[in-house]
Order: sequence, then structure tokens, then C-alpha cells
Amino acid sequence: ASNKPQTLTIKKEPGATTRKRGSDSEASNAPKKLKAADTVVISIDDEV
Repeated sequence: ASNKPQTLTIKKEPGATTRKRGSDSEASNAPKKLKAADTVVISIDDEV
């Protein structure tokens, strides 16, 4: 019984770290993608 909770805690820790890392990567990519989209929209507006 003591081993089960310990395994759960260990499993939860890497999961939280991976999730946090994923959010950081997504957050870093979001602004870049947004900027690229804005540039594309501006280019289309200029052409029109």
C-alpha cells in the first residue's frame, strides 16, 4: 500500500513537468504563428 501512493506521486511529477514544458513550447510558438498570420493578412490587404 505504501508503494502504490509513492508510484502515483512519482508518476504525477513527470506528467506535470511534461505538461508545463508543452505549454511553454506552445506559448513560444503561438506568438510566432500569430505574427506570421498578421504579416500574411497585411500582405493580402496590401495586394487588394
